[in-house]
Amino acid sequence: MRCYGLVGYYNHTLADWLCLTSSASNFNTSAITHRFDGAKFYGIFQNASLMLSFGVLLSEPGNQHNLQLSIFGYKKGSSSSCGHIRTRKNTIMRSLLVLLFLAVANAKIFERCEWARTLKANGMDGYYGISLADWVCLTRWESNYNTMAKNTNNDGSTDFGIFQINSYWWCNDYIINSHNGCNMDCSAFLSDNVSAAITCAKRVVRDPQGISAWYGWRSNCDGRDLSSYVSGCGV
Repeated sequence: MRCYGLVGYYNHTLADWLCLTSSASNFNTSAITHRFDGAKFYGIFQNASLMLSFGVLLSEPGNQHNLQLSIFGYKKGSSSSCGHIRTRKNTIMRSLLVLLFLAVANAKIFERCEWARTLKANGMDGYYGISLADWVCLTRWESNYNTMAKNTNNDGSTDFGIFQINSYWWCNDYIINSHNGCNMDCSAFLSDNVSAAITCAKRVVRDPQGISAWYGWRSNCDGRDLSSYVSGCGV
């Protein structure tokens, strides 16, 4: 947070920001909270789906002098657990270390054979006629087996997770209008729990385009000997 200039930003201390994110999300970058009125709150700051992004809110005309941390559920000097935070250096450093740890806790880059075994255990070998080697090759070239991979396309859509599932066609990122063919939030694919990503990938290949929907597969796997992708994996 210090590196991103939040210390003293609009007179809010580092301790204020740490307390806010502790109370809002327990420092969890993948947190999603559903509210009774249908709004959803996302990420470590629990930004609301009915609001603009955090940075835009702070720069919105008329908000510069009035916007307080209270929009995130925290008021300075309140009787909540945040009211008595001490700004000692060791407290801040411990909190920052926890923040850093939790930010990467859900990230995972699979080893090739580990990923092949995971795919097989989830019924991907032969699913809709697609071999295990095809799946491993596809994900090697789409994300390099990285569950946190996220890439923006020229059309404004974004590809998410180990399968690089597209936000325009298959999931909702709440940024662009989406067909949401998998009926899932895109954030579900940015996790070391790959069950949602695998479920959506199965849905993608049931579409007429099949596995050809992935550019990485068309360019690097189609029509090639893929035996090396599962070699030595015991699958």
